[in-house]
Amino acid sequence: MPEQAYLHGRIAAPDPKEPKGQPRALAAIPTPERKTRFDNLFELPVFDPPGEKLIDLGASMKGDPEDNQQIPSGYTFVALFVDHDITFDPIPEFDLEIFKQVQIQSGEEKEPLNFRTPRIDMDSVYGRGPNVDRYLYDRKGDKRKLLIGGTEEHPIDVPRNHQNTAIIGDPRNDENLIISQLYLTFLKFHNAIVDYVDQGKVEDESIFENGADTDAFEKARQLAIWHYQWIVRYDLLPRIVDPEIIEDIVKNGRKLYRPEKEDTEPYIPHEFAVAAYRFGHSQVRTHYEINESLGKSVRLFELFRGDRVTEERAIDWPKFFEIDGSQPQYSQKIDTKITEALHDLPFINPKENQDPDLVDELEKKNKLHKLTDLAVRNLLRGVDLGLPSGEDVVRTMQENGIDVELKAFAKHLDLEKTPLWYYILKESEVEENGRCLGKVGGRIVGEVLIGLLELDPFSPFYTKANQNVKNWKPSLPADREGDFNAVDLIKFAGVRLLLLTEPYLTGSDVRRIQEKLNALSYIDIRVDGIYGPKTRDTVLEFQKQNNLNAVDGIVGPETRGALGLLSR
Repeated sequence: MPEQAYLHGRIAAPDPKEPKGQPRALAAIPTPERKTRFDNLFELPVFDPPGEKLIDLGASMKGDPEDNQQIPSGYTFVALFVDHDITFDPIPEFDLEIFKQVQIQSGEEKEPLNFRTPRIDMDSVYGRGPNVDRYLYDRKGDKRKLLIGGTEEHPIDVPRNHQNTAIIGDPRNDENLIISQLYLTFLKFHNAIVDYVDQGKVEDESIFENGADTDAFEKARQLAIWHYQWIVRYDLLPRIVDPEIIEDIVKNGRKLYRPEKEDTEPYIPHEFAVAAYRFGHSQVRTHYEINESLGKSVRLFELFRGDRVTEERAIDWPKFFEIDGSQPQYSQKIDTKITEALHDLPFINPKENQDPDLVDELEKKNKLHKLTDLAVRNLLRGVDLGLPSGEDVVRTMQENGIDVELKAFAKHLDLEKTPLWYYILKESEVEENGRCLGKVGGRIVGEVLIGLLELDPFSPFYTKANQNVKNWKPSLPADREGDFNAVDLIKFAGVRLLLLTEPYLTGSDVRRIQEKLNALSYIDIRVDGIYGPKTRDTVLEFQKQNNLNAVDGIVGPETRGALGLLSR
């Protein structure tokens, strides 16, 4: 059967290319005249089994999750940040009547808008730029920098108002402590690049639209986005998708996600957003150790408080990433075992956005509480947004020349076929032992993320980019020259300044500083992870002897670099 009988993408929007003289973010942001879309990747029948069977299936997705020692737990939240960067479906939050007023009048029942740009471009951080979304920027200081929260001595939080509501580009990036602190890291990453640009350390300015004359803010934003895109392509993606699948997509081209072949704008497929990319729900741990000073692990939902961040609650990233030899917590395997905490979401109204008939039926059977189960809600949402079965997707992939094997998962589920989200998780469990996505999930995630990069005219991965841009390699300091990963970003951002405070700062980052100072034969100090007066005095001596610009006893990016903990 012809490929086009199965694969499609509707015309989504006017050309979003940036008008001359208009900031990139403003040109790309969705507006009533510049809409972006969710859409179906496959033109296949909706798999719509009885709701109660899906509820039973979701409720059964339990067990003892196992660590995946291929993926440190921080990457669960890097993937979540990417998700928030490229998708925002407001249906769960809007009243249905309000949604009907803003939906596209296409004659179809559901045509949800994506309130993010379909680009990997940090628009959830930059908004529409400092001239439009001024509240995101430091208006009283350096207006080229993003606003940081906390205090001047302790910039350890995102900006907040007097009610503790985060003042950020996407409220979902404050839904839990870990993603909020990662968002803060991206704010600091941009600000550190502004300083880097000011110091004249950018060697090749030909990559900028106006060369050396490009505004410093735009230089910093471009460098931040390009390094972030590199992380998605070469750090995150190979961890969640088998490198052989990535190689096939790059070498032989995308076979499913091809909006440029179908004369449409890039869009986000439902099969990606509601199924394949929801693999992250299986990676979530029940408990997390957030730092050393707290001295205990924290239950998952204790991280959802949305309070101002104190030193006691600040994230210690070596607990989440392999930084300078640290032993991080790992994500859980990608499989059908969802951590117990996610089977009972305490902040969910079980009746919200659910079929009234199903709600009535469950109330009669005293089963309404099952609608607070995240696995259940994922399966029901798949039906709401018209997802096909896993089996139908596999057959379509096979007909399009993709090497995938049909698995007989449905016969164990009391279902005619298998919901796509469940199929993808089970496939990972069977084919890869939960190490990464299997062939179906990996193909969807790989093609969409690579496609978004290849179709972004502002990206170095753009298929029509000039050779100078295509040859670009990361230029910011990193552990490996010409490469850049999440750990390099955290180090460059100088996420936490170490200084003498009351009470003393503690953590594994302090311990690494102490170990390094001892190794360099400075005054022998006790390696106890406490930034006390003796550690501060030793840092001061180090700064003096190395003629650093800052001789203040504070360990920031310059001092870290001089210690060899951050290449400069």
